Amino acid sequence: YGRVILDAPLNVNGQSWPVTCVSMGNPHAITFINDFTTLPKDLFTSEERSLETLDLEKIGAFYESNPVFPEKANIEFAHIGEAGIEMRVYERGCGETLACGTGACATCVAAALTERTGRENDLILRGGVLHILWTEDDHVMMTGPAAEAFEGTVTL
Repeated sequence: YGRVILDAPLNVNGQSWPVTCVSMGNPHAITFINDFTTLPKDLFTSEERSLETLDLEKIGAFYESNPVFPEKANIEFAHIGEAGIEMRVYERGCGETLACGTGACATCVAAALTERTGRENDLILRGGVLHILWTEDDHVMMTGPAAEAFEGTVTL
């Protein structure tokens, strides 16, 4: 796979995070979180500590602009759950988004590379579920629903 970074420690704002870096043509840094209770309570938006309450606006900007990513990176936080890999994404230059196809693909590949899962997973994002398959010949296939989000008119 060339140069691979698997679960390397990355210091972000005084907290050490294990990151796996994967490229899908754009850079991704994925952190898998097993136990949310081990993280400082100020990283959450409520008393409940979960992927849903992780304060991505607070931590994502520190991650995205870390000096180890000179061109910034897309940041994924993931948790292996019963129904698949739960994931949130902080896209470089944008902030948190509801879904990210390359991020879902990168997270699936990172989970397989770090032997957390097999090569086929459902990725559960705020915007919906994507099914990702990393084939033995190194293709990454993504399937999921497509829906119209909005309609508009632009006057030029």
